[in-house]
Amino acid sequence: MNKQEFLEMKEEFALIIYNYEKFLKDCILLDYRYNDQFFDLLQKIRYYEVENGLLATCLQNRSQNPEFDTNKVLSDFKDGYSKELENAVQKHKVAHSVVSHLNDNTLEENKEFEKIYQDFIKENHPVVKALVTDEEKELYEKLKIFYYENNYKGFMEAYELNKDTFKEVEYPEDLFAKISQYYYDIRKNIGADFTKRQKGYPFIKKGVFQDDMTIAEEDANLKTSYNKLLGDNKKLHQDYIKMFGSDISLNELVKQA
Repeated sequence: MNKQEFLEMKEEFALIIYNYEKFLKDCILLDYRYNDQFFDLLQKIRYYEVENGLLATCLQNRSQNPEFDTNKVLSDFKDGYSKELENAVQKHKVAHSVVSHLNDNTLEENKEFEKIYQDFIKENHPVVKALVTDEEKELYEKLKIFYYENNYKGFMEAYELNKDTFKEVEYPEDLFAKISQYYYDIRKNIGADFTKRQKGYPFIKKGVFQDDMTIAEEDANLKTSYNKLLGDNKKLHQDYIKMFGSDISLNELVKQA
């Protein structure tokens, strides 16, 4: 492989990485939009999922062992849900902020941002560049967040302040084959991840935001799930009282923390 062939392969690989990054960006923005739109209902659903799990776990363990002490289970569920709730609230703040600024860019600015980021990928993405410093990797991780959140101005400001961190690389000819194999392995991993992500959240929610009708339909589906959990929750509480002689509430456990 000569230098020209290597550089052509590198440019082709850079385009693959850009398309993958664009796919990740679209998924992240979809996740943020879904979170911002349905946060309150999602949190209600999650609360009852966790509380139902708590009740079912206590009932199952006591039925298997009459001497079973629920304190450890209660503590574990309380701590886990408290941390999960804290993280959910923080994520929602970010999601709301990002969604509220999605229309700050003009269509022309969005097109320009994509072109600039594609060029940035070709020159400075760690897996495309292959021979990178720790400082370059760290800066890339910071800059890509601006891209994932579609923050054009933030990206340009941060890049201008730090662009000297990125250094030009002269690739030794004896590394062409090794880097080529590296590109090949990365392509396989990306392909597998792309296929996997297309089958899961948030990609499967892509159609929710087609129009007001699809948003309303998703809201109705979530409310159906919520009502099902409420019905299960009522039955689990009844069973818990029969078995333990008193009741518990995940909400009260968290308040006591």
